[in-house]
Amino acid sequence: ANVNNAIGMPEFTDYAIDENLETRTYEVLLEDMLNTAFETRPEYLAAKKKAEGSAILVKATKRAFRPDLKVFGSLEYGGIRPGHDFGYQFGASLAYSNFNGLLLKKQVDEAKANAKKDLADLETQRQSVYLEVKSAYIDLQNAKDSIPVAALAMTQAKEQYDLASGRYK
Repeated sequence: ANVNNAIGMPEFTDYAIDENLETRTYEVLLEDMLNTAFETRPEYLAAKKKAEGSAILVKATKRAFRPDLKVFGSLEYGGIRPGHDFGYQFGASLAYSNFNGLLLKKQVDEAKANAKKDLADLETQRQSVYLEVKSAYIDLQNAKDSIPVAALAMTQAKEQYDLASGRYK
């Protein structure tokens, strides 16, 4: 039923079963599987980018506490004869935009809380990916270990069949 569902043909019954038990072994390392999963899983990558964005937002929100620094300068040449009359101007200004300390502090606190939440979500995604990969790795190892047992069971079943067939004859 599971195979039929997987291939999308619920009433399919005409199977050609190959009794060849030759298998290929796959040697994979858990670390390689985990690295591949962490590099390719979209939900993990999205959580990672969101956590990085939240950290940047905290920095940007803290920046509102700092004043705006503006530097300017100019140089002018002119007059009756070139090079005889000139002027220059330079300066800097330091200004706070509409400063509301409590509002800014609460915005920073909110950004920090969102960053912590996004880091927790990232850790949850990391653990979820790790669990899924580890489970698949264990299933692969169990399947690999069950092949010799299944071959032995098949050999024993064939011997029992031959014995029963011999007694029947």
